[in-house]
Amino acid sequence: MAITKSDIEKLSGVFATKEDLKQFTTKEDLKQFATKKDLEELSTKTDIRFNEISHKFNEVTNTLDKIVGKLETMHTEQIVAREQ
Repeated sequence: MAITKSDIEKLSGVFATKEDLKQFTTKEDLKQFATKKDLEELSTKTDIRFNEISHKFNEVTNTLDKIVGKLETMHTEQIVAREQ
C-alpha cells in the first residue's frame, strides 16, 4: 500500500512544515540568553535573604552595644558617686 497525494495532504495538516517551524526559537536564538555559568555569578534569593538578616542582626547588635555601653557608664558613675 503506497502513500497517496491525498494522504500527504492529510498529514500536512497534522505535522509541522519547515515554514511552521520558523516561528520557533532556534539554538542560535537561545545563545543570547544567560548560561548556567553566567547565573552562578548572580546572587540567589537565599544570598539576598541572608544579607538582609545579617544586616538586621548587625543593627540589633550595634544598638545593644550602645545600650550596654551606657549601662556600664551609669554603673561606673554610681560606684564613683557612692565612693565620694
